[in-house]
Amino acid sequence: MMDTLTNSVEELYTLYHKDIVRFFAQHLADREASWDLCHEVFVRLLITLASGTQLQHPQRWLMRVAKNLLIDTYRHQQVTSEANLSFDTHELAMLASDATTFKTLLERQDMLQIIVETFHALPEKYQRLLFWREIERLPLQEIALRTGATEPVLSTELWRARKLLQKEYLRRRFKGLLSSDEEIFEHLDALVRFNLTALPEEQLQHIETHERDYFERIAPTWDAYVASAYEVELQERLTRLLPWHQDMTVLDVGTGTGYLAGMMAPLVGNVIGVDCSPAMLTRAGEKMAQEGYQHVSFQEGMAERLPLAPGSVDVAMCHMLLHHVVSPRTVLGELRRVVRPGGHVLIIDAHTHKHNWTPEAFGDLHYGTDLKKLQTCAQTNTTGLDWIKTKLHPNKAPLAYPATTAAFTAVQIGRCDALILDTPIVASERKANPGKYGPVAGQIITHEQYGAVFQKGSKLVPEFNTSIKKLWSNGTIPKLQKKWFAIDFTKVPVLK
Repeated sequence: MMDTLTNSVEELYTLYHKDIVRFFAQHLADREASWDLCHEVFVRLLITLASGTQLQHPQRWLMRVAKNLLIDTYRHQQVTSEANLSFDTHELAMLASDATTFKTLLERQDMLQIIVETFHALPEKYQRLLFWREIERLPLQEIALRTGATEPVLSTELWRARKLLQKEYLRRRFKGLLSSDEEIFEHLDALVRFNLTALPEEQLQHIETHERDYFERIAPTWDAYVASAYEVELQERLTRLLPWHQDMTVLDVGTGTGYLAGMMAPLVGNVIGVDCSPAMLTRAGEKMAQEGYQHVSFQEGMAERLPLAPGSVDVAMCHMLLHHVVSPRTVLGELRRVVRPGGHVLIIDAHTHKHNWTPEAFGDLHYGTDLKKLQTCAQTNTTGLDWIKTKLHPNKAPLAYPATTAAFTAVQIGRCDALILDTPIVASERKANPGKYGPVAGQIITHEQYGAVFQKGSKLVPEFNTSIKKLWSNGTIPKLQKKWFAIDFTKVPVLK
């Protein structure tokens, strides 16, 4: 069927392309632009016929599209320039093409099929709007007359339709390279210029090169930025997070200038830093030499393809890295691969935000990590479950288990990302099975009050309250907690 389609389009191109080029040349001084616009017309024809639309008068349809494209070209020449693309210019460029694009779509029927599948997967309302505006290039005024909607409303709906089309098309084009549910597809169109025929491998390479170039440029001033931007309590928190010892090998992925590697050096016997930027690694090496840390080494490499053997480190960590990589899940898989059984993976990253300028300013590929996407779990009828539902409001419904044993098992097998339970119970389980879980992330202050139950009017109540307050004030209860649960609750970070 596609062969018949392309033959039909090629026949129509042979019959009418000279007329269309002549039409554009009569109105535009740039002959090359006239040819590009001609091919834009035929790309739209190819997509139209591939989508199953029947044209009763192809020549008339081609000329109408050509006239609409010319009107758009005039309008854009007046209000914008290539050096400063506006929203409307991006609208014009969505299906911008040339002879190469037209030829590629004629030859690559699989690519054309993806375009058609993506188009048909959209809601019918969006299909109709995109066909009128992106294919036939009807002016908004005419679409408003057809739909009865105002032009501002149409502009908003068209923006949503284009975003959805681009996102779903990129999901299909990157099949085999990235999983379709990768978060980057939510904003990939902001990182790469939308192009129907661009090879996804080349687009990924472009993103990686852009990231590396950014860090190469920023390396000389990176330490000053880190000193002003990163949390001052990080070193203290890291020191007490795990039972560090000199037999440990720690991997710092995305080490940069050795910010985290330098913190770990006094605590463990071997530190390995990996980064994609030679300039960053050079600076890191200089800093470690100045400190006399001979047990810290650095390697150039990508976080998605770590240059280490499986199970070769005790702890793999990364600090402010995941929002700089295309596929965080791939990086997490690599961290897990290189950690020995019973080891630890430690992630420190930015919380989700809506600062859309960070890709340009800081080389970000993601807008932080959204903790609401975690699969949470808790025990049935507990404060932890109530807190998840009333305070956290996660995107996924929490898993509730009738017993703590089942909840802890869910964490071990990876069904649950985060378990929220009474701190003493969590601490006791971690003490009993230290190799099965990661560190306690923190505690949530709920201000609950616990106590003994007495008969109404009991004379023991005042004496009991006095005794409890005294035990708290003299430090007896915290000491007992530390003795019983092997954890100092005053040093567990408070989550807010």
